[in-house]
Amino acid sequence: MKQMKQWMHWVLALVLLVMSLSVPAAAAETITVNVTNTPVRGSVALEKTGLQLVRFTDEQDEWGNTVMKPVYQQGYLKGAVFELRAAADVVGKEGTVFYKQGELVQTLTTSADGAVNSKPLPLGSYCLQEVSAPDGYLLDDTPQTAEIKAGQTVTLQFRNQPLGNLIIHKLSGADKKTPLKGAQFKITYADGSFLPDENGKLSSNGLYWSNSEGQIILSGV
Repeated sequence: MKQMKQWMHWVLALVLLVMSLSVPAAAAETITVNVTNTPVRGSVALEKTGLQLVRFTDEQDEWGNTVMKPVYQQGYLKGAVFELRAAADVVGKEGTVFYKQGELVQTLTTSADGAVNSKPLPLGSYCLQEVSAPDGYLLDDTPQTAEIKAGQTVTLQFRNQPLGNLIIHKLSGADKKTPLKGAQFKITYADGSFLPDENGKLSSNGLYWSNSEGQIILSGV
């Protein structure tokens, strides 16, 4: 009886061994995980301001005549064109050269509504320079440099000075104190080209007439 029990144990062990050998091993499972990196960028915000004509006020001149004095205030200027260039080679950490030194990155045109933002820029040093001034303003081509860091917007501010104003008084009478309306003038630059009027436009034939106060006022000349 004892030998039979031992024999049955050996048979059971053999059966379990055969069963374990007949079951295929589980296939190794591969899990793919996609990890993406978002490039770090920054930007430049361009603010362009200058004195702008907003209204006229009446004042008395030295002869007692009422004259219209222009009033100016700082405001955003539209139409100025800037070039954004790489101030040095812009190179990523992995060695990618995004822009070579002096390479044009973007051309920006200013708006009267506020600051103008550049496109997203790789981190590095950039130079912004005015290449075309708004109508009626002096060009300021002094460059400014911005060092762009991670997630940063660098604001660069530029100002333009008006070209100037020309006010002509036409007075009549023996005392030269009486404003003369309708006096006609032809005003040109020294090279013969016509001056713009107060709206920045040329008159039809380069002729101007004095107003009821005996004045001709030309802004931005």
